Amino acid sequence: MKNTLLLLFILSALLLSCADDTSQVEELMAANEATLEEQLNILNNEGEFYNFNLKILDGNDPIEGATVVLASSKSGQIEEIRSTSDANGDIFFTDFSVGGNFITISKEGYYSVNGIINFRFEEGYNYEIVNGRVVPIERNETAILPLYSQEGNKNTAKISGKVTYEKDLTNDEPEYPAGKIIRADFTSEILQSSEGVSFNEYTISSEGINIGSGEVQEDGSYELIIPTNANGTSVRLITPEIREDQRLAWFNDEIESYEYTEMEAHFGKNVDYNYVPYVPGVIGEVSSPPVAGEGFQIDNLRKVGRRIFNDRSYIYTTESREIDDNTIYSFYGGSNYQSTPTIRVEDPTGTDFSADIEMEAAVQRITMTEIGKYPANGFVRAEVYANKDGLGRLFASFSINADANGHVSQDIIDSVFPSLEDYYSTSGFGDSYRDVNEFDNFTIYFSNSTAASDPLQAQAELEYNAKITGLNIKNKGKNYTDPEFVFEGGDTSSPAALNFSFYGARWGIKLDNSNITTPYTVEPDIRFQYINKYNNISTTSYVTNDSLGYSYGASQTMNEELEIDENGELKFRAGSPYYTNFYSDEEPIVIIEQDQPKKASLKLLVDFETGKLIGVENYYKGRGYNEPFEVTIKPSIEGLPGEGAEVSIIGGSYNDRGEYEWSGLIAINNPGANYLYFLNRGENYFNISGSSDIEILPGEEIYRDVEYGTGRRIME
Repeated sequence: MKNTLLLLFILSALLLSCADDTSQVEELMAANEATLEEQLNILNNEGEFYNFNLKILDGNDPIEGATVVLASSKSGQIEEIRSTSDANGDIFFTDFSVGGNFITISKEGYYSVNGIINFRFEEGYNYEIVNGRVVPIERNETAILPLYSQEGNKNTAKISGKVTYEKDLTNDEPEYPAGKIIRADFTSEILQSSEGVSFNEYTISSEGINIGSGEVQEDGSYELIIPTNANGTSVRLITPEIREDQRLAWFNDEIESYEYTEMEAHFGKNVDYNYVPYVPGVIGEVSSPPVAGEGFQIDNLRKVGRRIFNDRSYIYTTESREIDDNTIYSFYGGSNYQSTPTIRVEDPTGTDFSADIEMEAAVQRITMTEIGKYPANGFVRAEVYANKDGLGRLFASFSINADANGHVSQDIIDSVFPSLEDYYSTSGFGDSYRDVNEFDNFTIYFSNSTAASDPLQAQAELEYNAKITGLNIKNKGKNYTDPEFVFEGGDTSSPAALNFSFYGARWGIKLDNSNITTPYTVEPDIRFQYINKYNNISTTSYVTNDSLGYSYGASQTMNEELEIDENGELKFRAGSPYYTNFYSDEEPIVIIEQDQPKKASLKLLVDFETGKLIGVENYYKGRGYNEPFEVTIKPSIEGLPGEGAEVSIIGGSYNDRGEYEWSGLIAINNPGANYLYFLNRGENYFNISGSSDIEILPGEEIYRDVEYGTGRRIME
């Protein structure tokens, strides 16, 4: 309620001062829609947050009649209120907005002062928020400020020195920023200020005399007269930021040479200085490397066939299995085979693979078709045979007893069947599978009847399941590039399947020089990008002369095995065919990169006194040279001193691509004379010879030299 009344009061005041102004403020308040930020602005513009009481003193004496102007730039425009101190030196300001505040104090016979003021503006100090409304906490801030009398310059001191900066980096002497103003900040002399107010600067404004400020002269000197109290004065030296064009030597990328130029530079205490470009006074002009070759290709990589399953003689059924470096396969053994299937391998190039199919089987049900006639409760043996080409091989057997009537009934078989798979001696029944050799079918034989009268042998039909457990490889074959296993026959509804998810092989490499348009002097960088067995993309440059894909011969990089002939064409050194040393299921991508030739460069060492060449400080070996290059020594910018030096490139070596690689050695045939070592002076940072915070007594003179240094260049 209190907040609402306050806002209505402010609105009423606005309406009284601007009777015909309905304004957005009234609409916002009336509709209760003002945001917190809008409320703060409204209240601040109406001066609801602060009162400001000032006392103006000359030493300890109050000054009557001093004019104080308090200004704010919060709204984007300068708003001023002014008042005059009373006999006690007091001035009281109300109804002013805070933000961007500065103050000017003047009185005849005194030096005028300017100050920058900050008022504390934060929740909990000068306002609070209640139910979404801003409620001002009215603060009464105070400050006691000094003015300095002009009468006879009494109680004064002096600060003087020299100001330099490096406006020209190409000479040895600094320059002077004539006309720049060095000022003294008297903020430390403010006798008192309350918690919510602080001063950034408090300086003397004067014209024609160096009171509190001084102009830098042509020779770099400056002088500040500091009014002081009997006990001395504390001031802080304020140095302006300087922005001027600076002369320097630099490398112009557009014309690819060194030159003198002018560039905008910033100097100052808070400027982040950057490096001064190093520009040598002497350079070695290096001959260009030969033009790079162009047009060489490697086309039609050929997948090289190999034997299947390089290092295995037996292959088990499995969901997924990795073999050596080049094969990943899955092998499902099928089910419900009624006879042994056959196997063949389809491949566009491969031959001679052979393997025996290994299987296991189990009888699933025995259905009696003839219950027979045996002695009552007599012993009966049952034998299961796996038959091939009319010959039977015993697969499994078990014993039972006929019933009281001498019959082998279905009930007897059904009752004993579950127990057959529990014993190793009777495995081959139910879920207990037993290895089986190649077969055409299964049959069961019951022992002959020995009944005293009317003997009859029992008979039954079998239901059985056989499945493949593995392949016993007899011949791994040769030249297989994309093998596909086919299992045929066996009278099954679920045939076996052996599939390759990765069948890697080496790839034959064919060099193609037919499209070369520019003969080669340095071999290109040749690499192969391929997909490995983990489905990752890999890159390598290694090759081998072993094509088999299962023999790990020596491997070298392509460039180690290549050479350039007299026609600028690329050949294998050994002349024999080469292959990738990796295995890939899919054709690799060939990457051929010819490095563009790059000039070598060198930074020369020069004796400071004689200007003679004495060696190489650092160097870049360049790219694309096929022999040592030539170097011509000359000044870096035309017209600079220095002549007569001659050098030769020595040392170095040839890499595996036939490229000459310089090691940085030179032979100085003639050192020459009078060369300059470098053209720009080194970095020099902002510095004041002593603290910028100064305690000074009446009549004292203190020296402070200001070195702006080399500044920060704005390089576009």
